[in-house]
Amino acid sequence: MLRWLKRALWTLLAFLAVAGLAGFVYQNVATSRDQARFHPPGRMIDIGGGRRLNINCQGSGSPIVILESGLGVPSTVWARVLDGVKPLTRVCTYDRAGYGYSDAGPMPRTTDAIVGDLEKLLPAAGENGPYLLVGHSFGGFTIRVFTARHRSDVAGMIFVDSSHPEQAQRVPAAVRRKQIMLNWASQPIPWLCRIGVVRAAYAWIGSPAENTYLESQPKYTSAVISELNRSRSAVRKPAPRDLRSAISRSSFLPRGKRGRAIRPSTHCGETSCSQSSSIYRRRGNRRSSKARLI
Repeated sequence: MLRWLKRALWTLLAFLAVAGLAGFVYQNVATSRDQARFHPPGRMIDIGGGRRLNINCQGSGSPIVILESGLGVPSTVWARVLDGVKPLTRVCTYDRAGYGYSDAGPMPRTTDAIVGDLEKLLPAAGENGPYLLVGHSFGGFTIRVFTARHRSDVAGMIFVDSSHPEQAQRVPAAVRRKQIMLNWASQPIPWLCRIGVVRAAYAWIGSPAENTYLESQPKYTSAVISELNRSRSAVRKPAPRDLRSAISRSSFLPRGKRGRAIRPSTHCGETSCSQSSSIYRRRGNRRSSKARLI
């Protein structure tokens, strides 16, 4: 019985080794073919350190609209927005490090690292402010920190279903447990990319060829998982320091008529949070509040 189990184990290991080698060859051959077939929609800009990021700017005018994508979302998702805004002013989309056609970046992919890349990319591409920053979901973190560092260069911000720095803490416990499980379950995905499993899955579900090429690369899945870990970090601890400083009174929050900071308030539903702000004024002995979206 023991001899049979050993033989079955060795057979299984041999099969996995052959399958892994075949998948590795499949992944590399298909990726090389796609590199010759698909090309960046914008410009590849050198930001130093041997890394380049893809940025696509169209139109003319000021301020320049910078579209910051959400978690796992390539810049091509903004195609219709790009077409709608470019007749009005200059508008740019870009791929964060590891996304789309951009090179991979150093790990971990923290908001500090992402903002640092954006600070290098925009001047290197000749796209100088003022900027109107649009942040979708996870991208809301980026535009907050960028604004905290470059307030004089930012004309305004638009939050599109933006993430909240402490949303993972404030959702129900059942949701937090699912987030932690998702975090652990996602760790092997970059290795599955290397042996062609992710590419084969994309092909099986009929994903467009360019999406399959871009999203089955280890650099993409590694970047997404690192950002996912970042967005889930508040499950175990408070919001990271750079995000706390970005929403502090002195560096982020707008000011009322008398120079008083507008205090934020957060309203959480079952699975998400939205943030608003209130200006409190005294009228005699009564205090009234006016809520505005940040």
